[in-house]
Amino acid sequence: MNLTDLLNPYAYAMRLRRTLYRRGILKSEHVSVPVISIGNLSMGGTGKTPMTLSIARYCSECLNKKPAIILRGYKRRSTGYLLVSDSNTILETVQRSGDEAQLYARALPRSIVVCDEDRIRGANNAIALGAEVILLDDGYQHLRLKRDLNILLINSDEGVPPLFPFSKGRESASAIDEADIIIQTNYSENAPHFFHTDNKRLLLTRTLFSRVNLYSEDEEIDALPEILNGARILVLSGIANPERFERPFAEITSTAIPYRLHDHAEYDTAILKKIVAKAKKEKCEFIATTTKDAAKMLYSYIIMQQQDASLPNLAVVHMEIEFIQGEEILKSRISDLFRTHQ
Repeated sequence: MNLTDLLNPYAYAMRLRRTLYRRGILKSEHVSVPVISIGNLSMGGTGKTPMTLSIARYCSECLNKKPAIILRGYKRRSTGYLLVSDSNTILETVQRSGDEAQLYARALPRSIVVCDEDRIRGANNAIALGAEVILLDDGYQHLRLKRDLNILLINSDEGVPPLFPFSKGRESASAIDEADIIIQTNYSENAPHFFHTDNKRLLLTRTLFSRVNLYSEDEEIDALPEILNGARILVLSGIANPERFERPFAEITSTAIPYRLHDHAEYDTAILKKIVAKAKKEKCEFIATTTKDAAKMLYSYIIMQQQDASLPNLAVVHMEIEFIQGEEILKSRISDLFRTHQ
């Protein structure tokens, strides 16, 4: 436990809460299909979204199981149960669903996506629609829904930070013991190991650029990241860990100018005009952004391009997980869930 956590009542409250669930004083509920929780001990920035996408695609494409992503829908302009995608059609706007739910709905057209503060209700409604596995997005602290596989992500850049309000931590390192699988993300050869555990639980990954969608007026081009090589780029992000998105640009160009907004930032015309003004001042050929940011600003930017052909091209950069250690362990654990639920 960090020194500040020893003085932090919130740290003790979170440990007590886990203890009450572990002893059955506070109850967890089962649902009728396997539940996989993907979460972390900090407030964002661990690569949770690309990991959830990777697991959903494995369930759908390799195991032929229909996933449902269940999430709260942070900063959405709605409350309660919200069906964002029924696995055929996107039913809600980004304003009502929030950026993460919209990202999942667009990236996983064969998956059900549900926002609900009550994850049990959300899961049961998704099961009624045909879901065969529940992926609990950001679920490590949501203990009311019983999970069959509990996946914990820890960012190699920060480890387990001190708890709120002193830092961005949600729980102390003692909560690591609750994980079935621990994934150290953003790993490199120089990254430290933050804890000692057996190789059956510890997986190592890093996040890479996989492809780029380029937008210029009415044209959309699907390209490899190399299309950005050597260009002057304004790197736009409104995410919890902008460094993780910005770092790979160093391999593409020596001229990448960061433009950071706060996590889950809202976009309007005034903000977009400021971004464009910065890009033009820096003589940037591209504005590169994340898929999460694009969910909120893409269509508005395209309209601006149609009105002004001098705007830089927009590059929406897709990121994917690459396993350095333990991919087969994760796949085996997921496959086993369906055998035990037959």
